[in-house]
Amino acid sequence: MELGNLVYGNSRGKYSVPRTKELYIEFVRLFDACEPTRDNSWREYGIEFENDVFEVMPYWWGECTCGLDGKQHNNVCKLIKPNFYHKESDLQVSWYKYPLRDSYSNIELTKELLSTIIDDCIVSLNCV
Repeated sequence: MELGNLVYGNSRGKYSVPRTKELYIEFVRLFDACEPTRDNSWREYGIEFENDVFEVMPYWWGECTCGLDGKQHNNVCKLIKPNFYHKESDLQVSWYKYPLRDSYSNIELTKELLSTIIDDCIVSLNCV
């Protein structure tokens, strides 16, 4: 476990997600889908993005955004939002600082499952 994650405890979940090349490359496929020149920070940290299919939220370094600081945060608070959320499957993946670093999910991930979900996300971008 990363020291910063131990202190702040932001990326927690039921299942540990290993930072394997085969899982990481799935996120790279998504992050590069519309920005193949890498003229953005998707691959490194993710960007704040949402459409009807999925959401991406970079690791949040800031303060509470829901007004309930010190209490139970609500599901829109950037302190507790997952870094990746696929709406149909309810897959939520949270990481520390950048994709799959000390990461956890609410569903046990396989390469096949993640690949299918990422395919769905890429199609939703309407850029392929």
